[in-house]
Amino acid sequence: MNRKNPLEQFESLLMAPPFNGRFFGSIEIDVEESDKEVRVVADIPGFNREEINLEVTRGSVLTISAERSINDSDDEVVFTERRQNVSRRISLPATVSITDAEATYNNGVLTVTLPKTDESPNTHIPIE
Repeated sequence: MNRKNPLEQFESLLMAPPFNGRFFGSIEIDVEESDKEVRVVADIPGFNREEINLEVTRGSVLTISAERSINDSDDEVVFTERRQNVSRRISLPATVSITDAEATYNNGVLTVTLPKTDESPNTHIPIE
């Protein structure tokens, strides 16, 4: 009899619908692939471009994160439901390069276009 340990059982539950590896409050994404590139479209409303960070590691893992402060004034925060930190790590369907990568942020939607390649170093991608 082959039994999974409890941690493996929990992980398999998280990777099955409706979670698919996503947790409440994480960034919702679409991933598109063509012969030459991978495009990731992410909804990150309420953040400024400067508050968003993009990194590619191991040539095929994109990390999108955003962080903002709760309150820039001297007023006391009584109640808040808006998230101050969000992040999402995506295993891309191909190895990508950041050399000609492009990232834009418009009306809360981040679009990252990454050309495919055979090799890619770890790096940070600027957002225009």
